[in-house]
Amino acid sequence: MTDGEAVALYNTGEKVAEASMPVTAGTWDPQGLIDLLRLFTSARPRTIKRVSELSSRLAPLAKLLRERLLAGLQPETLVAPIEAAKKAWATNVHEGVSDKDFASDLAQVVSYSLAIAALRGKADANKDNFLSLSEARDFLRGPNGVLAAALGPALEVPGLYRSLAPEIGAIERLASVVDASAIAKSKDSRGEPWLWFYEDFLEKYDAKARKEAGVYYTPTKIVECQVRLVDYILTEELGKPLSFGDQEVVTLDPATGSGTYPLAVLDQAAAVAKRERGDAGPQQVAKSLASNVMAFELLPGPYAVSHLRIGQRLAEMAGSLTPPEEVRVYLTDTLEDPVAAPPTLGLWGDVAVLAEERAKAADVKRLQPVTVVMGNPPYKRRTARSGGGWVVHPASGRALFADITESAQRHGVIFSAMRSIYDDYVYFWRWAVWKAFEQNPKAPAVVSFITSSSWLRGPAFVGLRELVRSFGDEVWVIDLGGEGRGAQREENVFSIQTAVSIVTIFRRGETSEEPALVKYRRVTGTASKKLTALDSVQAPAVDPDGWLTLSIDAGGIMLPPSEDDIWDAMPAVTDVFPWQQPGVIFGRSWATAPSASVLKERWKSLLARVDATERAEAFVTATTGRNIHTTVAGLPRLSDLPSDAPHKAIVRLAYRSFDAQWTFQDPRVALLERPSLWASASDKQVFLSTLATTPLGSGPALTASVHVPDFHHFSGRGGKDVIPLYRDAAGEQPNVTSGLLDYVGNRLNTKISAEDLAAYTYAVMAHPAYERIFHEQLSRPGPHLPLTANRDLFDQAVNLGQQLLWLQTGAQRFRSQENNRGNRIPNIDGIGWDKPVTKLPDSRLDISYDENTNRLEIGDGSVTGVRKEVWEFSVSGFPVVERWIGSRTRKGVGRASNPKLATPLDLIRPTEWEDAWNGELLDLLRMLTHTLDLYPLQEVLLEKILADGQISAEELPSPSPNERVAPRA
Repeated sequence: MTDGEAVALYNTGEKVAEASMPVTAGTWDPQGLIDLLRLFTSARPRTIKRVSELSSRLAPLAKLLRERLLAGLQPETLVAPIEAAKKAWATNVHEGVSDKDFASDLAQVVSYSLAIAALRGKADANKDNFLSLSEARDFLRGPNGVLAAALGPALEVPGLYRSLAPEIGAIERLASVVDASAIAKSKDSRGEPWLWFYEDFLEKYDAKARKEAGVYYTPTKIVECQVRLVDYILTEELGKPLSFGDQEVVTLDPATGSGTYPLAVLDQAAAVAKRERGDAGPQQVAKSLASNVMAFELLPGPYAVSHLRIGQRLAEMAGSLTPPEEVRVYLTDTLEDPVAAPPTLGLWGDVAVLAEERAKAADVKRLQPVTVVMGNPPYKRRTARSGGGWVVHPASGRALFADITESAQRHGVIFSAMRSIYDDYVYFWRWAVWKAFEQNPKAPAVVSFITSSSWLRGPAFVGLRELVRSFGDEVWVIDLGGEGRGAQREENVFSIQTAVSIVTIFRRGETSEEPALVKYRRVTGTASKKLTALDSVQAPAVDPDGWLTLSIDAGGIMLPPSEDDIWDAMPAVTDVFPWQQPGVIFGRSWATAPSASVLKERWKSLLARVDATERAEAFVTATTGRNIHTTVAGLPRLSDLPSDAPHKAIVRLAYRSFDAQWTFQDPRVALLERPSLWASASDKQVFLSTLATTPLGSGPALTASVHVPDFHHFSGRGGKDVIPLYRDAAGEQPNVTSGLLDYVGNRLNTKISAEDLAAYTYAVMAHPAYERIFHEQLSRPGPHLPLTANRDLFDQAVNLGQQLLWLQTGAQRFRSQENNRGNRIPNIDGIGWDKPVTKLPDSRLDISYDENTNRLEIGDGSVTGVRKEVWEFSVSGFPVVERWIGSRTRKGVGRASNPKLATPLDLIRPTEWEDAWNGELLDLLRMLTHTLDLYPLQEVLLEKILADGQISAEELPSPSPNERVAPRA
């Protein structure tokens, strides 16, 4: 490192030498610089003595190699040997690999080959204290032939090594200073060092890829719990006294990562064998375990680690110095077609080794009976056209995944709500059920996974739930919670935001005609308390008081019903108003804005990009869905529009609760524009929003709008949460279950309308007391409606609800001169601007509230008379006033406010505080103030309703499947 006057040499962040530079005329002694340069050219990295140090120092060098490979594949910097290497890799290692994945794959293979060779010792064949890649490759041909072979098809490309010499050389130098004996003795405060190695490596190598691929270390206590439960099933339910060590028990981890599950299986098998047979027991079962414990892994890095660790553990059990001749860990894509095995005849060398590996893996998938499938499969959201491999897109015949999609369709799940089923973890569930239960339909089988809990309750997963219960005799669900994005947040045992569960399914023999019995238990607390609690989890037969037996339909939600009989007797809101669906999904943040003029500028900027590639980049094209070349509703393609083409109408959108913004009434700019919602919009329509599929948080359980809602309208989080009052624009087809209005009217001895029912519902649910009273019940998604059988209470609620809906729709609905509900929200003394905003606030940091003066500061402007409760008003954790103003700052809010994530069109933002916002903000503050004044009345009314007689769900007509489906636009 130099500043032009002096130069310094650093080694691993520590200064080791310094010398002056000849910056002025006169005497200068070059000896210092000569010595420094000699030291630099002869320097060796500091010796590595810990696994954690190896991962932290290896990852940056692997990253440099990856970036060099990726650059060599770009048209402007194309390197012929790298291009040829990618073709060889796609042919022999990873079919259909992208440029990015090839660069990452090869960088990891090079890094891990050198690291593992160094850790095994004796790989430096010429004993020159320098471990070369060719030496590592030759050394690994025996103990880890597939990893060595993976280097062949690429590194044998003429000129490739020379093109990558600086990057590979840096990794070679690092591997040359690995102290294998010291690392073997090293410790990690988190547990066994190798358990953490790959996660630590990937966090530094590519944190984004780690998150997207769902690569997270599975805590040991989770693995031990799963293994302990499966051990009980094998020994007590299936009559296998040696558990995993039984010669007839075959165990497979289909996404093994660094081998945590197979290692735990080996340890459990050794413990059982010792208990059953004595000290020699583990050695006696070692041979069958070497044959019967298998694992698949797609990524080269963790494959290398798992192969190393499992081989070592098997060697220890067998009392051998070397691993078995074949360690059954396969470098393969689990979801790859098991029938399309690659040819092995006519191939030789490394290519033959790789082809043989794929053939062996295909044989396991196609032919090998498996007793136990267990692990932590990856998660990654896909689309109907991407991902899933053979499970979703077989070369011929019916797809396994059709059992899930077709069932959802039969149950009336709308297309857009089915997006959640297209995820890697769901594909792995379907594959595991096929492998364990369907390949050998009369044999005992077990599947135990820890995955997202979404499939236990989501409406689109009804087919998976039916499938699991049709093949199993029992299903054990350990709900670990951990929802980090919802209203009722909870610590997760992983560093993710999605609730997770351990689900174990087993069959004793031939499949029964009865759906599997479902046993459930909930584990709560902090992440550490949950993990500790798993130590004491025993099988339901051993600890019957710790488990609930669920009474549910075949495809029913696999979560316990509420323990509150009153709650269960209430009709679900979605059984009263049966058509519910997600709001509009744009898939690009530039298509909405708080200012219509901003949208006009964005449209001009988009069309000013005449080049199709540039226009597509500005448009923001997802991997699937609409792009600028898509023809939509007979409109011209966006790619064909001239630079002066006019935009479609700019209309209001219910962007968030109580925040109406603007968008184009143009389906070309939306990913899913929800035509049924737009078709039903009119001056009679009211759109209610709630959280129907995720838990509600504090605040009102319903909000309303007269505009078509965004997907995330209710509280910044989306779902199947929009409930229109009418199915048509004319307001002639209420979105109310057929016969329900007549039945309730007869019970109350009056005639009621859809508007009356909506107003009643709003009065009962649109306030914090509803969520507070039913907090525990609402942890299970789906609000219920206490429907009074008392005519007087019903009328009170209708009147109160009409007042609320009039206020919260901006006085655009439920007007009544008789009740003083005119065409504007009433003023409130004291609420007003005392200083105007003359300069647009830069960000939310320019917004503040002083509770001592009740003053709201917005940049250089301020509003007086703002109550603290108004400033703090929130909807399931979403701060209404702060986010309303924040959206109207220069930077805005959300992803588009982050310079690293914002697109060029996102960066076109308001440049001044618009005058319309002055009045709109005052209306928002007035509306919230009036609303808060009504909250006490709503709470008292709800208490009276709950204390009085109610109309139960059993009395009411049930909605038909057609009533739940969105009307055809």
